[in-house]
Amino acid sequence: MPGFLSNFSLDSISFALGFISGVLLLWILGKLLPIIRTTWRDWRANRLETRSMASSATEVHFRFDTLRLAQRMHLAAPLFALDEIAMAPRLQAPPIQVEPGQDLQIEDIATLTIPYLPDWPELPAVYQARTLTMAQALSQGVNLILMGNSGSGKTVALAHFASQVVRRDPSIGKLGDHIPVLVHVSDLLPQGQFTGDPLDALTQTVSSQASKNNLARLAELLQQALSAGRVLLLLDGLDESPPALHTEGITYLRTLIEQFPGTRLVVAASPYNISGLTSLGLMPVAISGWDKPTRQRFIHQWGDRWQKLVVPSQDPSITPIDQHLMDAWLGGASDLLSPLELTLKVWSAYAGDALGAGPREAIKSYLDRITAGMSEARVVLESFAFYLISNLRIDLPEKEEHTTSGGKSPTPDSLSQAEPEFTGESSQTKGNQQFRRAMSGSIPRLVDAGMLVVRSNNRLAFTQPVIAGALAAQAEHTPEEIEQILKQPEWAGKEALLTNLVTGSQVGSLANILEKPEGDPLYHRTLNIARWLRSTPKASPLRIPVLRALASILTIDTQPLGLRMRAISALVQSGDAGVNKLLHQLLEAPSESQQLLAILGLGFSQDEQAVPQLSNLLDDASPAIGRAVCLALAAIGNKAAIESLAWALLNSGDMIRQSAAEALAKIPADGYPILEEGSQMEDLLVRRAVISGLVHVDLPRANQILEKLAIEDKEWVVRAAATHALDQLKSPELHIPHNLPALTESAWLIAFAGEHGLGVSPGKPADDLLRKALRAGTEEQKLAALDYLRLFGTQEDIPLIQVIQQNFPGELREAAFNTVWHLGAAGIMPA
Repeated sequence: MPGFLSNFSLDSISFALGFISGVLLLWILGKLLPIIRTTWRDWRANRLETRSMASSATEVHFRFDTLRLAQRMHLAAPLFALDEIAMAPRLQAPPIQVEPGQDLQIEDIATLTIPYLPDWPELPAVYQARTLTMAQALSQGVNLILMGNSGSGKTVALAHFASQVVRRDPSIGKLGDHIPVLVHVSDLLPQGQFTGDPLDALTQTVSSQASKNNLARLAELLQQALSAGRVLLLLDGLDESPPALHTEGITYLRTLIEQFPGTRLVVAASPYNISGLTSLGLMPVAISGWDKPTRQRFIHQWGDRWQKLVVPSQDPSITPIDQHLMDAWLGGASDLLSPLELTLKVWSAYAGDALGAGPREAIKSYLDRITAGMSEARVVLESFAFYLISNLRIDLPEKEEHTTSGGKSPTPDSLSQAEPEFTGESSQTKGNQQFRRAMSGSIPRLVDAGMLVVRSNNRLAFTQPVIAGALAAQAEHTPEEIEQILKQPEWAGKEALLTNLVTGSQVGSLANILEKPEGDPLYHRTLNIARWLRSTPKASPLRIPVLRALASILTIDTQPLGLRMRAISALVQSGDAGVNKLLHQLLEAPSESQQLLAILGLGFSQDEQAVPQLSNLLDDASPAIGRAVCLALAAIGNKAAIESLAWALLNSGDMIRQSAAEALAKIPADGYPILEEGSQMEDLLVRRAVISGLVHVDLPRANQILEKLAIEDKEWVVRAAATHALDQLKSPELHIPHNLPALTESAWLIAFAGEHGLGVSPGKPADDLLRKALRAGTEEQKLAALDYLRLFGTQEDIPLIQVIQQNFPGELREAAFNTVWHLGAAGIMPA
């Protein structure tokens, strides 16, 4: 070491040059560093902007693809785009979620009178019960289960809302910033085997629907949007899925929510099967039926589009249809038809091939029209439908799967050459070769016509279970095959087939299905079979036992009104001539609840002969009977009924006057002028009552009258009523569903625990405290507990809920029954 140091020398010139070079380099770097930083920042910003622009462009293209898909998602797509004929979908307003201590808004007479009927929407629609838009139902951040029977318009509701989101419709607010992903569960899970990657499954599905120039960045767009909570998944088809696919769909949704908890969801489901969905935090809501004004608008709009788009392409020698006459004829007896059935009825009327006024005739006309000239293919198509239903399927599996790549969608032509794998030999399946020969060239036509649809991996399916069921009923089958179908779990395919199969010769297998109703407190079996009555011949041996079972429900005053109203709806829709006679007899019953049911049944059936008898009930009516009579008269809506309502407005007691005013508001053409005239009358009781009607008239002129009464009326009681009505119009809609807090964060339950010297601990202690509130709480606390149990109750809770139903008449009984009904729909059935 000393030797090394002794030989070390420092050249002063080299040191000076190195030092100067270093200082110079540092000075240059100091000058260049801000430039480098700016350049790097600009490069990164440009890169991010380029990616953002690419992502934005991808989103624009994806939105366009979604809009294009949505506009074709209805049965009449070969004729019109969805926007040309769609009626804005509405949802039945669910009961208000009770929060003890909150101020509830004053309810309208329909909400006070008609119970919540998610599985029987026709009766609330006739009475124009309160409804919500899809945007309103989603506005509080909930994810939705969209419940509805086959043909009720769930697919159209999803497609219509997707179109609104694509266009960023101002009426839907911030939801327009979401990316709508509109898919069918059969496309999402074509194999029935979910691999565990929800993003991959979703990307593959939307890729098959997207345009070619949008494929490259689609996965990145979905990844970013899901991570940011900007995806609105509109999932169709779970309502028509057999059990295996339904279970697979629930597994997919659970995984999606776990990985991307910010995803918004609307899932179509059957009101008889929402199992697995409420446990994911989804809130059940029911699609509304069409009221009379909506039906009239649809009929007129269809005729208008037909005249402008279809007639010019027809033979000039064909005499044009008088649209006014057609509107009157079609609107005369269509109140009990589903939106799908009304669509087919209107279509057959304008096409000139109507076979009758009923739903079965409308469906038959459609099938004959679409399969005209395809007699051999029609037979095989019927066998195909029967095969799917008897094998618990909604699409046709091929012998060899043909996966799609590069986003290329399967084509109808490729399917016509496919060899479907029918398993086993039976009377309805004659072999693959016959299917190929019979259907060769027909599949593309049926797909273009909208009867069939090509799902992912070249799977063939019917667009509507109703259509599949009607075709399957015409196929050759044996009694043993029907027996096997009867043993299937409940699902849309089975229901659609049996609805079309219940003729006099086919009810032997159903002989015992109505036995032991005490084992079915929800009367699911009776009510499900009651839906078939419209399709059964008048002499069918099935009708009498079902009608008797329904009639017996009406006479049990301890049964919930919600159950008995379902029975009324089923009786009226059966079309049996003796139903109205029974309802007239019940008007004389000593029981007020039976009278109320009879009144609403007569209004639902629009029995004009009942108007005098109903009008006489207004003289000394209780508030409940008075509301029901006014609703029934408005539903009947003829001259005598309107005159009775006008008389009640002028001469009855205060409560009846107000009910009459609200009822007149439901008859826009004739009722509104009466309300406007009443607002100028000398009688202050009339002016005050009129306010109750004007608040439900959705017209600017009605608001102007209310504002004038609030400021200028000479009586303070009228001014006060008008002011309160205007405040009511501005108040939030309490029927909008919202997510329930955890029990440990529930203010009312914490208050209940404090009243009893307890705390609220997570897990079982909180559950036990909730049950204690159901047993010993106030009426409001019991209602709040039932709200929670409706979504998260277990088999253990049902006996306690049934005790409430049996022992607490009125609102608690109805809430308890509604809770048990929802638990039953979720697969938690009463013992």
